[in-house]
Amino acid sequence: MLSSPPQRRVAHLHCLYCGGERRADDSACRKCQAEAPSVPCRRCHAQVFAPRDVCICGEPCTAWALAEPGDLACPRCHGRLAWATVDEGAVRVEQCARCLGCFARTQDFSELVDREVAQEPVDLSAFIPPPDASALPRQDLLAETLCPHCSVAMERVRFAQKAAIVIDVCPKHGVWLDAGELPRLLEHMKHVAAGDAVPDEADRADKEHWDRVVMERMLEESRVNLALAEAEASAVARARGRGVVFGTAIGGPWVGLFLAMRQGGSRRR
Repeated sequence: MLSSPPQRRVAHLHCLYCGGERRADDSACRKCQAEAPSVPCRRCHAQVFAPRDVCICGEPCTAWALAEPGDLACPRCHGRLAWATVDEGAVRVEQCARCLGCFARTQDFSELVDREVAQEPVDLSAFIPPPDASALPRQDLLAETLCPHCSVAMERVRFAQKAAIVIDVCPKHGVWLDAGELPRLLEHMKHVAAGDAVPDEADRADKEHWDRVVMERMLEESRVNLALAEAEASAVARARGRGVVFGTAIGGPWVGLFLAMRQGGSRRR
């Protein structure tokens, strides 16, 4: 059974989608601009952004309350979630003993990112699956994931858009990470903070794909522009031809000849 975690307050929060810092008013990520869910305060009507549990006026906010301590089911394999501690209990995540996936609440996720970026030693051995661990079936990994705290379908995203880590995000409560993904995610954040992040094979393949898309789009635009220019030139030529025919019909052959000579002179200029 899960016991209540220690109450901690972090100085700032990190975005669940990319790891970037949230703005001072907690409304959006500074890096990817992802907006946090919000509700109006019952007292002052100011917006309270997840996962804050107190408004700036001091009024408690229960919109982002976690599920009552008890038997929480793993959203991936439906096993039992239990607290897994990091750094002697300074950070806690809810981990499944069966598939080794874990749910990190926003505050704990932010604390882990802070420590990794600051290059503080963080023992993540409990989150690295052993070599003989059996992987979940592909259909289970692709199945819809429900937040263990609110039972709402989580958003499946690529962390930081370029990292080869696919995660499931509940904007209200936290992030679900399959076995082995938490160490990989934090390692990625450490390299990004140091400015020496090396793109992996998935990132390179993704970049090559979008380079091809951009090139194909440029070629298609050039084809369209060329076709439009040819159509415009053809339309102008047809309009001039109609002018000569019309002038000949109205004013006789001398007027038509005059118009044709005039158009020829304008083209030479």
